[in-house]
Amino acid sequence: MSNMLMERPTATAALLLRAGDVIEIDGDGSIDGSNDVTALVLLVNDEFVILDRCDESTPCVLSLDELAPFRRFDAAAVLGIA
Repeated sequence: MSNMLMERPTATAALLLRAGDVIEIDGDGSIDGSNDVTALVLLVNDEFVILDRCDESTPCVLSLDELAPFRRFDAAAVLGIA
């Protein structure tokens, strides 16, 4: 059972993302995931998302069109909550 939901970066991503979500972004498209980045969604609207990589760097603002394919952490799957 996977605890990540794979999403494509489209305008509907704004409907799927909420402030507080934890996502994993493909850093360079590598298959092994060695350059994946985990980030906390601070804010999201119909056009932009503000992400905090929680690595003491400045949060970044991305257009939803710029957002690479991402996986959203699904806590309910991990905790077994329906």
